[in-house]
Amino acid sequence: MGRIEEKWEAIESFLFEALRKPDRYPDRLAVFALEDEELHRIFSRERLRLLKALKEKEFASVVELSDYLGRDKGAVDRDLKILEEYGLVKRVREGKRVRPVIDKKGIYLPLTRPKPVEELVV
Repeated sequence: MGRIEEKWEAIESFLFEALRKPDRYPDRLAVFALEDEELHRIFSRERLRLLKALKEKEFASVVELSDYLGRDKGAVDRDLKILEEYGLVKRVREGKRVRPVIDKKGIYLPLTRPKPVEELVV
């Protein structure tokens, strides 16, 4: 089995375990079953860059994240707000600063219409 197949097998295993025992994984996984229009609203190219940056590095503030991404602070702030609405990031207040952090370990976007959970859980 190749590296990619092993990776997907591990992801699938995690997802099925999370579906079987959701109380054990309440804050680690986000599953989206959205229409294309909604997916494009949430996961724009810049928001994906932002999520990747937060996954790879810690930032002391939104300004530091904006500088790292080479983007306007207001635009990054708006993107953070949208991602926060969907539970993907959170803002942690530390004194006068607000530090953005990624809030999920896994994000699952089904590429087909999702089946009812009852059909997925064995």
